[in-house]
Amino acid sequence: MSGGNDWQTPDPILDRVRRVGPIGLDPCTVAENPTGARAIITKDDVPDGLEANWFGRAKGELVFANIPYGRGVVAEWAAKIVEEASRGVEIIALTRGDMSTRWARQMAIAARLVCFPPRIRFKGANGSPNFSNTVFYYGPRPETFRRAFEDLGPIVAPISNQKNQARKRAING
Repeated sequence: MSGGNDWQTPDPILDRVRRVGPIGLDPCTVAENPTGARAIITKDDVPDGLEANWFGRAKGELVFANIPYGRGVVAEWAAKIVEEASRGVEIIALTRGDMSTRWARQMAIAARLVCFPPRIRFKGANGSPNFSNTVFYYGPRPETFRRAFEDLGPIVAPISNQKNQARKRAING
């Protein structure tokens, strides 16, 4: 979901996600399940993707989240992704590429790898959006992610969340 919150992930991105592993859960999709995930959560489900426990639903499989890009919801989804990743859930998240925002920086700090692809043309969209995208990886297989996404755009390994947490503790006492 993106743009109007219902654009769908194009096959070239999903093909790369599946190279990392089968999609066990898509927590922000539509009932038609365009990602082919084993389990899905739609905005109409109770609990929805922001409230559900992803660890239990993913059952150890990869979570793919093309989060809604609408104003007022991106930061909530970003926080949920970081929270679930901290619990050990393997996640690939496709987001709007705006590293000037607090939510994007928080996602990057927690991620194992970050890919910066060119503008993506989403299914259901009339042309490409007027913004870039970012693909975040959280999990135990960064090398598999790197191989799957390396031809799409630059990939970087951010400073680890642990180092930033230690730095905050040292500063705050």
